[in-house]
Amino acid sequence: MTGFYFNVHDGTHAFIDDGGLDLPGEAATLAEARQTAWALMYDLQHEVTAWSAWAVEVTDETGRSLSTLPFNDLLVPEGQA
Repeated sequence: MTGFYFNVHDGTHAFIDDGGLDLPGEAATLAEARQTAWALMYDLQHEVTAWSAWAVEVTDETGRSLSTLPFNDLLVPEGQA
């Protein structure tokens, strides 16, 4: 398994994942990125009303960016993105 990190940024601030997770591959990292985004949106639902600048960036153990999941992608009905 490989270590992946799920860093969240809002265009102004970055929230760095310093623990990471060992996951088996790309599908698992995408599922975890989605879960990270949904959990944060739930936790901050009363403080944040616009999510367009927010994203989860998945990096590997070396800090190399592997993918970015904009929160807005989760808010657009499937098939309309």
